[in-house]
Amino acid sequence: MKVRLQGGRLLEVTWNQELYAGDRWVRAVDLREGSLLYLAGGGAAGLVPVAVARIDPGDVAEPLFDLTVAGCHTSFVSGMLAHNKNF
Repeated sequence: MKVRLQGGRLLEVTWNQELYAGDRWVRAVDLREGSLLYLAGGGAAGLVPVAVARIDPGDVAEPLFDLTVAGCHTSFVSGMLAHNKNF
C-alpha cells in the first residue's frame, strides 16, 4: 500500500503494518484520509501528528518485508512509529 501524508511524505507499507494513531495501533488497511499518524521529532512526547492525505491500495514498486524485532515490537520505520506483534 502507498500512504501519502500531508506535506508529501510517502509511506510504502504492507496492508497489515500497524502504525500509531495517537491512542491506538491501526493496521494500514484500516487507515482513512484524515487519520492522524505520528512521526518522530518535536512535541512534548517527541512525536508529531501528521494527517493521511491519500491512500493507494495498489502494489508498491519495491518488495516489502515484515520484520520481527526481538523483545520489542515497536520501532521507528522511516520516522514513523510502527508496531509488529505476533498474533
